[in-house]
Order: sequence, then C-alpha cells, then structure tokens
Amino acid sequence: MTRILAALLFSALAATTSAARAEPQPAVGMIAFTHFTRSGSIELFAIRPDGRAQHPLLRDRSAGDAAWSRDGRRLAFASTTRDQSRQGLMVADADGTNVREVTVNRLKNGLGVQDSTPSWSPDGRRLVFVHADPFGTGGRIEVVDLQSGNRRRLISGRVFNPVWSPNGSKIAFVLRKPRVRTDIYVMNPDGSGVARLTTSPADDLTPDWSPDGQRIAFTSRRDGDFELYVMNWSGSAQRRVTFLKVDDYGPSWSGDGKRLAFASKRVRGQFDIYVTDANGRNQKRVTTNRDHDTDAAWQPSAGRG
Repeated sequence: MTRILAALLFSALAATTSAARAEPQPAVGMIAFTHFTRSGSIELFAIRPDGRAQHPLLRDRSAGDAAWSRDGRRLAFASTTRDQSRQGLMVADADGTNVREVTVNRLKNGLGVQDSTPSWSPDGRRLVFVHADPFGTGGRIEVVDLQSGNRRRLISGRVFNPVWSPNGSKIAFVLRKPRVRTDIYVMNPDGSGVARLTTSPADDLTPDWSPDGQRIAFTSRRDGDFELYVMNWSGSAQRRVTFLKVDDYGPSWSGDGKRLAFASKRVRGQFDIYVTDANGRNQKRVTTNRDHDTDAAWQPSAGRG
C-alpha cells in the first residue's frame, strides 16, 4: 500500500502489470512519487527537486510504493494486474526497464493478502516488506531474497512501513498494538531485539533513516494534524519540522541528508510533493498536478555504499 493510504486508511495500493516501456534514465537525485490520475489509475513518476523534468518511470504500468536501492540504480514497487487477479512486488532498473516479479499473491475480485512498502537491504540483495490484508487488520513483516525468492517472516501483527537502516543492522517499522496508537519501533534484521522508539498518545508513522543512519524522520499526529518530525535513531531528541495546520506526510531523505521530500495537502485539499531543509526551512512545492501526488522517494547518490 502507499505510505499515505497505509497509515490513513490502512488499505492496500492497487496497481496493474503490463509491458513496461523505457523512459530516459532519471538523473541522480530525482524524486519518485505515486501519481493518482482522474481516471483512477495509479502511476509511478519521477521529478527533479526543483520541479522540472517530470516524467513517468513506468509507462503503461500502474505502480506505487517506490523504493530506491541504496546505489540509486534500481527501484522496487508494488503492483496489481489489471484484472485484479494477482498482486505483488516487482523490481526494475532506474529507467523503468528490466521489470521482474519478486512476489506473487492470488486475489479474488481484487481482495486478498497483498505485499506493500518494500525497502532494500544495503547490499541490494533483499527486500523487507509488509504482507497483509488490504485493510490493515493483521499481517507480518517479511524479508525476501531477490536471487532465490526465499521468504522469511520477521514479526506479525498490525505492522506497517518497514525500512532498513543504512548499515543494515536495524529495521525501523510501525506497529499498532491493541488499544494503542501506532508507534515506531526498531528490530534486528532477524526479527529479534524489538524496541519501541516513540510513545506519544497519537499516531507515529512512516519512518525513514537518514543516509548516515543517525536520524529517523517520521510523521506524527501528536499536535493535532499530521506533521513531520525528526529524532535520533535511538528515539531521543524528537523535534517537529513542519508547523502548518495541514497534513504533511511521508518524509524521505535526500542523498546528502540535508533535505526531506514529503507529501502535503496545502493546495485545493490534494496531496502534492514538497521539499524542505531538514530543519523545516526553505519549503518548496515540487509537483503542481491536478491530482494527488504521494509517497515521495528521493533517489540516493549513485555508487553510495
């Protein structure tokens, strides 16, 4: 599911699989995002942080939940066939070519367990993701090996948004316990060592590690509406980054760790992609489409280890 719908609606992203057509290789530092069209399709686009050079990453294919590999050369995403019979994760080169299926779930009338919100291991060999029903009532976080296809369960429950740390030692994720709001946790890559990082009375969601692994940006509703926050990786020094009385959602770090891309409902009540300095200054609107743009994913610098 998209990061925004996963947390706001706890419903799965539906997308379709059809033949991909190559687009020009996006420059390093592009922002991938999910674009919802008026016709009801869900498409994966990329745009420069200055708002220029917007283009579809996967033409003729609906897709969402984009996640860049750490070297910025590959994308993972969620996809559903047009007839709503199959859903799963796929990977592609950064230009949208060489698309291949990673996981497959059989659906009945578009319903059934689905895979969403993938995140790459630092070595690019595995994906961590959520395997759950489309309404968020239960599921599990799994890891899949991209070469063998072997899958391993890490933790079960109402879990969302797993994200691998840059050094590979931790996975941050969101967990909703009974009678408790969603909080951000971390665990070891084998599912052990689960530790809670946030304890606010409101929902804390969508964690994203800074490139150096020292900070986690996230979304919180603790001050009435959804805003961006940043904390140390241990959960200490939590501070608010955005302060407008509108929903700001789903932060994604730039490759140099100085800025954040995110979605915000500031114009006409629709989500657009914005960028800001990590301290909340110099906020700028990036997309100006007539439909919702969500789930920003900032492309890392090529060759970064």
